[in-house]
Amino acid sequence: QRAEEMLEQAERRSATFEDEIRSATQRGIEARSGIRAEAMKKMNARIDEEREKMQARLDEALGQIDAQRESALSEVNTQADAIAEATANKLLGRAA
Repeated sequence: QRAEEMLEQAERRSATFEDEIRSATQRGIEARSGIRAEAMKKMNARIDEEREKMQARLDEALGQIDAQRESALSEVNTQADAIAEATANKLLGRAA
């Protein structure tokens, strides 16, 4: 009977130990998940920040391209008008 009591006591301690292991494992998983979530949050914030910076640079570059395009078109129109006028004058015999 003494051996049986010792066996039951050992089984109870074993069960308690297993419960503690499960509890510690669960706390570890929760801690890891929290750390991972915080890291993802920071990474996503940085990605969003970089995306906004890149969008601002892209918008600026597109604005510059539009301005250069307008300037080039204006210059082309001016030159086309000058060529058309020179051609008209030559055709009409009024070459300068």
